[in-house]
Amino acid sequence: MPNEQMPFLKRVLLVVDGSQASEAATAFALRMAAAVGNELVAAYVVDTATMDYLQQMHIFVSEERDDLEASINAKGQAYLDRTKRLAQAVNAHVDTVVLRGRTHQAVLNYVREYNVDAIVIGGRRGLYHDKDIFTVERELLLELATVPVMVIK
Repeated sequence: MPNEQMPFLKRVLLVVDGSQASEAATAFALRMAAAVGNELVAAYVVDTATMDYLQQMHIFVSEERDDLEASINAKGQAYLDRTKRLAQAVNAHVDTVVLRGRTHQAVLNYVREYNVDAIVIGGRRGLYHDKDIFTVERELLLELATVPVMVIK
């Protein structure tokens, strides 16, 4: 039975964002799920916290925020649908979920609520600005996670 090989990785959460690094993480997680038979859930996070902040700062009005959220949600769903198609190609099963909120908080809440054993994320290459929101969220996720986080480059 495949799960007997790695019983400590029974349920794995793959965080997808459409980046090249995320594509590498997706390929890794799908190969692992096909080989090991672990439960794999792919998640896309709609960063509603940043949108709420920008609306409070009057950067845009509620209609613009709603349009932006719908657009980001649709993009995320497309990434998740693609992940499902890739899973079928390698004979793996993946469930999908769209999360909302600050990325690290949404992911960590899901991990706690659904007893996830590990997180898979894409690694970034190159230099980052200290204030880059994606870098900050990734660092917070790595720092605060209570389960292993696999960073795939």
